[in-house]
Amino acid sequence: MNAKLRRLLPPVLMLGLVLTAHADGDNESLEFVSPPTGGLFLCWHAVAGRTYFVQVSYEPEPLATWTFAPAIESGDNVPIQYELDEPDGGFPDKGFFRLKYTDQALATGETLETADFDGDGLSNWDELTIYFTDPLNPDTDGDGLPDGWEVGNNFDPNDATGDNGADGDPDDDSLTNAQEYAHGTDPNNGDSDNDGITDGGEVEQGTDPNNPADTPAGEWLVLTGDLDEGVVKSNTRTVTIPAGRCCVVIVAVASDEYPDWTGIDSEFNDVLTWLVNPSGGQALSGNLDVNSRHSQWEADELAGTTVQGFIPAHVEEYRVYQSPPNANLSIPIQLSATNTSDGTRPSTVMVGLLPFEVRNASIREGQFTVIVPSITSGTLGTLDLVLQRSGSTTAQVVLTTLTNQAPGNIGISLDDIMDHGQSPLDGHDTERYDRVSARWRAGAVDITSGDKNLDVHAVEVLENRLISNYFSPTWGGTWGGNLLQKGVYPAGNFPAGLQNVDLRTEFLNALDPLNEGLAMDGNTVIRLHQHPAQQGYNRVEYLPVGSGVYGYIENPDRDQDNASSPSVVLLRATSVAVRTDADRLAYDDEVYVPSFSVRTVDDSGKLHGNTSQIDVWRGQGDGTLRADVNAWNNPTRTCLKIIQP
Repeated sequence: MNAKLRRLLPPVLMLGLVLTAHADGDNESLEFVSPPTGGLFLCWHAVAGRTYFVQVSYEPEPLATWTFAPAIESGDNVPIQYELDEPDGGFPDKGFFRLKYTDQALATGETLETADFDGDGLSNWDELTIYFTDPLNPDTDGDGLPDGWEVGNNFDPNDATGDNGADGDPDDDSLTNAQEYAHGTDPNNGDSDNDGITDGGEVEQGTDPNNPADTPAGEWLVLTGDLDEGVVKSNTRTVTIPAGRCCVVIVAVASDEYPDWTGIDSEFNDVLTWLVNPSGGQALSGNLDVNSRHSQWEADELAGTTVQGFIPAHVEEYRVYQSPPNANLSIPIQLSATNTSDGTRPSTVMVGLLPFEVRNASIREGQFTVIVPSITSGTLGTLDLVLQRSGSTTAQVVLTTLTNQAPGNIGISLDDIMDHGQSPLDGHDTERYDRVSARWRAGAVDITSGDKNLDVHAVEVLENRLISNYFSPTWGGTWGGNLLQKGVYPAGNFPAGLQNVDLRTEFLNALDPLNEGLAMDGNTVIRLHQHPAQQGYNRVEYLPVGSGVYGYIENPDRDQDNASSPSVVLLRATSVAVRTDADRLAYDDEVYVPSFSVRTVDDSGKLHGNTSQIDVWRGQGDGTLRADVNAWNNPTRTCLKIIQP
């Protein structure tokens, strides 16, 4: 029967009905009457300041189950009457009504319907009409989970069993709903902060499952068999690899039966099973009798192989999984362990999810970061960083190899790889690459990470290019001498009385408002003698006039700011450089130059192609250009030109 009530306003005195208001107001009488005129009515005297709710109980479980009628009344020391509308099929043979009330006052702006008397996050009216929960009890089903929290997480607030109850774990992260509520995590998302470690895995290790910056190095699901003989013990967990990330899954086993009871003739044959079944990718599965691993544990004992505190432990198998670029990869794990025959020495199976990836691959910053997992305690390994081209199995080169390397977050500087007379990219001139991967070898483990895209579209190798290190006096060069003769001189060939006391240079701070030509006057170059333009530039003759030695005036007319390097000093629009070789990279090209990071190279306007020289124009963040080029025995380096989409 649905409790359908129709409020009668104003109250009507019914024949034979006596309403009594109790002095203490603690026990209002609820009358159920059927007057001679027909109909069924609920009547009670409502105390002022008190709010009433009506409950009904009827077949098939009268007095065992109570539900709320859609009615809320505020008392004013007058009778309240409701007429019951007869449902289809008539009234049941037996039914009961009762009142539930509170003296809680309304807050400013609240109504009886919008108020939340029990503070569970649901309004009184929603509790009565949508969720059918108790508006005066924040936990209707008594499972320790507030009604509002359950509704907000798509649980049934009237059901304390299964996934709806405190012991449910619908996201299979090894935290019950009660634990999820206590930790403030999402009970329907096994990795609330999307850091690659399940909420249960983080709670086990003491990190914050709601903070992606507080993340352990990995997680393990460890199952040790029961001590009682013949008992099958099991455990499950669903781990998640966030979109675009890469992890290695490791399966390892250990046993307290080793070494005494794992020989070939032992009858104490504990059984361990595992199933790692990703939503995309090949599964890992196994079922073994621990006696079959005696020889492996002997070797692991000699090697000191330790996994999660178990020694010796044997790594059964492993596989690298990479999630799609725009979707998480879900990996359910199932483990079981059976202690057979002896009943005293259990065996253990464990599965680890460990991040293994190139986390950062920045050409602009000249930095790579590789996350290498610690699979077995104390084991050093060898790490290769490999530059690759998508769609090719042969276009790859090992940038660097680190030996006797400890696992962890490993930073690799591109300068450390390329800032030498020889580079691993030598012999790969004009080849293009767009991604990197890592290979890790430690003991019996040999794994290769998924690919990580560079932070630029691609790079092209420029092998053994001549590097010119230009700077202006205001960026650190110091001009001395007393010769103020106007003129332009080849780098390093200044006449007596005029010299740059710091570095050879052809890069000068220029001021040419009258377009007069080039001349030297103190620290200022002005234009003096102009010849016909060639290759898009004004050609000038070096002094003395008639020398027959010419250069080209370069006066960039565009902002050379580089959004990727905002800290560098900008080249001013009045800057002028004079070179005897005007054939080089285009103005818009960006090049990774060892020791200089990414630089926008010279403005060549109409010129194009990879040529023999790269001019580094820009200053460092402190306002000076580094002078390393001049200290090189051979001022040539292999560089990387950034290729735009």
